Amino acid sequence: MTAAAPSDLAEQRRALAGTTLAELFARDPRRFDRLSLAWDGWLVDLSKERLGADTLPLLIAHADAAGLPGWIRALFAGEKVNQSERKPALHTALRQTGDLPLVVEGRNIIPDIRAAQSRMRMRQLSAYCVCEARGSNSASAMSPHVSSGSEHATSSPH
Repeated sequence: MTAAAPSDLAEQRRALAGTTLAELFARDPRRFDRLSLAWDGWLVDLSKERLGADTLPLLIAHADAAGLPGWIRALFAGEKVNQSERKPALHTALRQTGDLPLVVEGRNIIPDIRAAQSRMRMRQLSAYCVCEARGSNSASAMSPHVSSGSEHATSSPH
C-alpha cells in the first residue's frame, strides 16, 4: 500500500457523495451479489454502503497498513490493547461461550469470568423470584443492571 491510500479513500468518498444507493444499484444490478457474504449464519451486506468498485481494496490496504490484523490477534490474545488504560479489552472473553483459556498477565481469567457470570445469573434469578413473590412478573420490576451477558453474545471470528 502506498502512503496515498487515505487520500485515495477520501477521493472515493468525494466521488460517491452525491450518488444515491438507488443509483448504485441501477448501475450494478449484481451489487448485492458482489458486496455481500454469508458466513456461519451471519449476513454481511455492504451493498447498502456508498462503496465504489475500488473502495474495498483501498479499505483493506489501509487496514493492513494500520496493523489491524495484529491488533485483532492481540485483542483475542488478551494483550493490553486499551492504550489509555494500559490494559486488555476483554469484551471477547465475556462473550466467549467455551472455556478455552485466556491468559492475561500469566493467569487464565476464564474461571473468574464464569464465576462472575454465575453470580450475575443468580442475582437475576433472585430478583425474578422476589418479583414473583410480590405478584409482579414485569421485567421492568427487575434490576436493569443485572445481565448474564448472553444477550449480547456474538460469534468469534476464530
